[in-house]
Amino acid sequence: MIDPLQKVAKGTGIILMGTAIGMGLGLLSRILFVRSITQVEYGIFSLALVLFNVFVTVSIGLSEGVRGR
Repeated sequence: MIDPLQKVAKGTGIILMGTAIGMGLGLLSRILFVRSITQVEYGIFSLALVLFNVFVTVSIGLSEGVRGR
């Protein structure tokens, strides 16, 4: 039988590796994207990305707030 602490450690390791791989792929895709556009286009893209993240965060917060959690 697996010790609960070992189970938690294994899950944490999997999440850590997935996060690291995801961040690395995100960095690589952004580097490739930046090489193909101008500085102005990248600025517009960055602003759009920030606004998108703000709206997603607010919408998740509102849906959780309505549920009363």
